[in-house]
Amino acid sequence: MSCALFGVIVDGDAASVQFPMTVTWDKSKDRGRDGWGILVNRHDQITKVTSYDEHQDLPTIQKGDVWLGNRRAEPTTEWIREKGADTQQPYWCKNGWAYVHNGTISNDREIANAQEVEIGDRWVDSMAIGVLLERYDFEEAISGLQGSFAILAHHVSQPNVFFYAVNYKPLYVWRPGDRAYGRTIIVASQKRYFPYRELDLSVAHPVPIPQYTWGTISHREISINALYPVPPRRRVLVVCSGGLDSTVVATYHVRKGDDVRLLHFTHGAKATNREVDAVQSVAVKLGVSCEVVQTGFWVNHAQSTLTDPNGSINHARGGVTGAEFGHEWTPARNTVFISLALAYAEAHGYDVIALGTNLEESGGGYPDNEQEFINRWVDLVPYAMRPYHKIEFSQPVGTYMKHEIVRLGLELRAPLEVTWSCYENGDAHCGSCGPCFMRRTAFEMCGAEDPVFAYAR
Repeated sequence: MSCALFGVIVDGDAASVQFPMTVTWDKSKDRGRDGWGILVNRHDQITKVTSYDEHQDLPTIQKGDVWLGNRRAEPTTEWIREKGADTQQPYWCKNGWAYVHNGTISNDREIANAQEVEIGDRWVDSMAIGVLLERYDFEEAISGLQGSFAILAHHVSQPNVFFYAVNYKPLYVWRPGDRAYGRTIIVASQKRYFPYRELDLSVAHPVPIPQYTWGTISHREISINALYPVPPRRRVLVVCSGGLDSTVVATYHVRKGDDVRLLHFTHGAKATNREVDAVQSVAVKLGVSCEVVQTGFWVNHAQSTLTDPNGSINHARGGVTGAEFGHEWTPARNTVFISLALAYAEAHGYDVIALGTNLEESGGGYPDNEQEFINRWVDLVPYAMRPYHKIEFSQPVGTYMKHEIVRLGLELRAPLEVTWSCYENGDAHCGSCGPCFMRRTAFEMCGAEDPVFAYAR
């Protein structure tokens, strides 16, 4: 079920808490209009109210209440002909657990069969969570689930704590923070369900629960545990141009003992042949595999100075102008490269995508080198991958200037002598485009000579 869920632990003035919860209640209707349910723990007295009237007002809150709520969006695979309180979340277990679930448990019948639970015509997939919670502790119970879920749970023995588990389904926690609210905690499945203003710094903002985690929520903290183990030896896919930055990144991961593969995209740049030769040479030097993927989109549909045969590379001031601003910007190139790399990593079982994005070029007119660009990808990736395939980003030189990248490359003994950074397609680096200027100067700043220029003489 792609429902809306919410919960509240009421610690402050009940009349004050009634307002934000009413907002959450009303806004959450957008993800569930097929029924609703609220379970209230009021001083260890459990009550549950349900309805199929979407216009119902929120019941009255009292101080000390713990609520779990659900607005049901009924999928075709979970259609219940004769609905009732027993088919509407939240659910209550005999051993003191209560919970709400957003998503679909795809192995619910397997769970029921394994636990010898009879399934009738009023079975709902979310009930499988309760089957496990009645037999195991929270961690072990959620480890047996397949499908999609954001789960918010409460146990009567811990009245001021929520338990949660999420894979790619979102969940947000909000503590209003005002004195009237006390230590009240509100949890909901969408950030927009809370009555706060994005740019108002005088109020608290909702906190997102990281994807693929489980833990507890209290007024003090959110505990976070991973849903799956980290592999002892990571498989790293390095998006490698054959240039200085990505070669240092590849070497960094090789020296760490990771299982590395280079992924190179040709995109019709003037120096395509030189770049392919370079990335293949880097792979040989590092003893890793290499995949070259042909992409002709930019040549045919989104030309830039780099991909236009008639375009002229900026050589003004010996390359300083090209280093200071992205005159050779290629439309959305890194965005497309990362999208393709994610697809490749998912299809071939890689855990990490490593990039040569860096601090120097983020200031030179290339916003897709800015760290915030990758931060936004980190937030997006859980929703772009199949369930339970976690892919991380690595930016070993993300906070480095060019001379720091050179210094790291020299320390790692990276094969810098076979790299190609030049925008031109000559027999040797031109020495006067933006990348040539940056690397030549960076080597000089390190008191070293750039081998690609030394070999050119």
